[in-house]
Amino acid sequence: MAMLQRWSQVAADGTYTSPAFPQLAYGALLGGRTVITASGAEVLKQALTIATRYGAVRKQHTIKGGVKGDPKQLYLLDLQTHQFRLLPLFAEAFALHFFAQRMRTDYFDMLEKLKSFDISSLADFHSTSSGMKAWGTWMAQDGIEVCRRSCGGHGYSQYTGLSTLLADFAVYITGEGDNMVMAQQNARVLLQALKKAKAGKTLTGSVVYLNDVHNYQSQTFEALLQGRTVAQAMQEDASGILCSVFRYAAICTLVSTAERVEKAMQHHESHNYEGGVWNECMVDLVASSRAHCYYLLVECFTAQVEQQAATKSGLFPILSKLRNLFALWHASQDCSPVPLLLLQKRYFLPDHIVALEDLVRSLISQLRPDLVALADAFHLPDLVVNSVIGNYSGNIYEDYLSRVMSSRLQTHAIQGKPDYPTTSHFILH
Repeated sequence: MAMLQRWSQVAADGTYTSPAFPQLAYGALLGGRTVITASGAEVLKQALTIATRYGAVRKQHTIKGGVKGDPKQLYLLDLQTHQFRLLPLFAEAFALHFFAQRMRTDYFDMLEKLKSFDISSLADFHSTSSGMKAWGTWMAQDGIEVCRRSCGGHGYSQYTGLSTLLADFAVYITGEGDNMVMAQQNARVLLQALKKAKAGKTLTGSVVYLNDVHNYQSQTFEALLQGRTVAQAMQEDASGILCSVFRYAAICTLVSTAERVEKAMQHHESHNYEGGVWNECMVDLVASSRAHCYYLLVECFTAQVEQQAATKSGLFPILSKLRNLFALWHASQDCSPVPLLLLQKRYFLPDHIVALEDLVRSLISQLRPDLVALADAFHLPDLVVNSVIGNYSGNIYEDYLSRVMSSRLQTHAIQGKPDYPTTSHFILH
């Protein structure tokens, strides 16, 4: 009983006393969402470690090379398509990692405030944790699947660990709150914050950027360039440019969603707000959550990069490239809604998208030599990686054969004893 009385009390005679603020009941949920977001970063690191180490050993494509034109086999990691598969995922893993660290710090700060019944940061953290739980787990789940595919047929094998990792993590898409619902919870708070910003109230926390809502329409990417080429501007002020792009996308998406909600409310004037109106705008609400969360990821990653720059850390060059890749990938690739939105709003011109794609290609090429080192930097021991093709030694074929030969099914076959009852029991149970 004592464990249940943190915010509520039950007297000896059975009298129940509710918490000082009903919102305190949400506190228990937020810790789980914080842990799940961090778990997304960790499983993505594990999948990348497996896929990278396999790609560093597996040869596949044959080209003519050398002075005599002799055939030469390339490692998977040397194939451009493979690099385009894995390197953006490394950028996403680092982005999730840094934001999970921020969430953990903010969570414990919030708990300290709650001890004195200070709920000033509760609503904002509830919104942020809802959104990031959704988009963080979606990002990780999609990344694991890409890593699995990058290992070819081995990706299906239980020995490689990727199929198991994919299945085990899938529960978090719906666990602790279905992601679609979580994104809508995030969007609800964003709409409330936008309304306050338009009314002239000063916002803080994760929605502080909405204070700029009255000025965002006059902003363009061309103005950020200040007469420079995209490459020159990125070299001189990548942090400012990338944060500005995603800030604009987040505000623009949210404003468009608010306008659609307003039109729907006029159309469904006699209907319940949570019914027809909300359902009619649900896709837009989820899009608003996505734009908001991706801005937060870019902003947090940038804060880490700037911190490394300020301390003149040796990690600054590699982290800045990864941050640039994360932002540029999601700002230019056709798999992302950002470039389409910014083209529709004429924030981007077609030439800008081409220039951003060229920068992505350049970053992929620059980061190729660091691929294996980036995987090793996760410091995951073989016991955690749990994959015959992801061991640190790189002896993937020897380890694979050893694991297969030591299986129960193979042991019976070698001894020449079919022992069908035992074998079928092992398979079925």
